[in-house]
Amino acid sequence: MSRGSSSFRRLSFLAASLTTASMTSLGQAILLSSTVVKQANHPITSSPTLVLIHGLDSTRFTWNPFIERCAGKYNIVALDLRGHGESSLGDHPIASFSAAAIAADVRYTLQSLDQLTAPFVLVGHSMGGRIAMQYGADYPEDLAALVIEDMDIKPRSVPPLDLEDKEARRLFNANRTFSTWEEMKKSLSKWYAEARIDGWRVDGRIYEREDGNGWYSGINPLAQFLALERVLGPSTSGGVGIEEWKKCVHRPFPLYLFVAERGSAVQPDSMEEMLALATSIDSGEEKSSSSGAQQHVNVKVFQGASHSIHNTSPDNEFDKSIGEIMRSLNQESR
Repeated sequence: MSRGSSSFRRLSFLAASLTTASMTSLGQAILLSSTVVKQANHPITSSPTLVLIHGLDSTRFTWNPFIERCAGKYNIVALDLRGHGESSLGDHPIASFSAAAIAADVRYTLQSLDQLTAPFVLVGHSMGGRIAMQYGADYPEDLAALVIEDMDIKPRSVPPLDLEDKEARRLFNANRTFSTWEEMKKSLSKWYAEARIDGWRVDGRIYEREDGNGWYSGINPLAQFLALERVLGPSTSGGVGIEEWKKCVHRPFPLYLFVAERGSAVQPDSMEEMLALATSIDSGEEKSSSSGAQQHVNVKVFQGASHSIHNTSPDNEFDKSIGEIMRSLNQESR
């Protein structure tokens, strides 16, 4: 079954409707739209929950093929981050958008789903990897392990928006439902190439509403810009990078860095810096076995895989690597 198939997408919608009936802002936290898959009768009975967060211009449906392949091995929660997929950007979308706020959204949603009763494994792809780093820095007690899929800590450049473009993105965010596919495609073509838009229709990021009331876009140009600026951008604009990573590598949970062989977003110099920070000792902070200092990052390069390793790794190597992590955690808990 393909990731964009309507039958699998309906399953995801059902899970979302059962678990996140509302997506309104509560304070600064937003209840995120989610797919929740319960573990079936399987020998792996004590595995922690897998929490999956997507990258830029993506949605939780990117994880559908992986979830299907897992065949009930694990409890899984896949989330639409703030402003992406079926999740709201909030009542004050520009003023309240930050990596810390998104990490708080994730925690608030997991708490509402009763998924914070034990440490979980957090997997963040691409931009979601930066959110995962923010989560590890802010809520280390929640994590059994942290997996960063094809992302580094190098700031990305973000060209400024002119007022006309900013207003167009704001209007798109205000209503992401369109009467026809052609109307939606024309609107999105202000920012994206036609081939990408057509691809999103295939993989489910854009879909025809099941109630028949038009077409819905999980792609949100305003959320894209805000994430570029305040998650992937320089620290001066709120971007996640060195400081958050330094906190993560000194936490007690194991760290994994998955790197694609082809077209990777991980820059070699940035990866070297990440590994150097993980093995360095901060002379201003006492490190001992009780402090939980993390001095090793498990790096794996996925041969033949491109940026979305979870969907492109040959022979399902991504699945095998996640399985190894889960088994190692099971052994530690015995």
